[in-house]
Amino acid sequence: DDILYDCEHDQLSRDLCKRSLDAAQNSLLIIKKLNDKLENDVKEKRLIIIKDTEQKQQDLALRRVRSYINIANAMSEKYINDGKDNANLQAFSQYIKNAIKLSKKYNFYEELARLHSSLSGFYLFLPNYLHYKKEIIATMKQAIHYASLTKNTNEYLSCVYDIAQ
Repeated sequence: DDILYDCEHDQLSRDLCKRSLDAAQNSLLIIKKLNDKLENDVKEKRLIIIKDTEQKQQDLALRRVRSYINIANAMSEKYINDGKDNANLQAFSQYIKNAIKLSKKYNFYEELARLHSSLSGFYLFLPNYLHYKKEIIATMKQAIHYASLTKNTNEYLSCVYDIAQ
């Protein structure tokens, strides 16, 4: 009887050991799956954060470009109406350059079309605008080029056409 009992006890120990091993291995698999899911979640969140940050940077850049354009337009008006102060012309030029540089960096085609059409308008308002015929034509061509790259091509081209007349 004792020998039979010991065999059953050994079998019971082996079964418990096997179940314990299986449970530990299953736990390890579940932990690995959870870890993989966590890593994927972290990667996704990083991508979302990066995309969100990039979108915020782009939004701020667009606001900056529009501010540059507005200031440049004001400086243009000041130059044309309040006397031909060279400081106003230099400030106008610098704001236009800053706006163009930033617009090209972020592919703000609508803003580039606006910038170049505004620049054409500036040349057209100068008293001796015929001296700037090449600049007027070049900036209008640039405005048309960038307008053709926009989502609302017809809208921008009609504005450029109106300016040209």
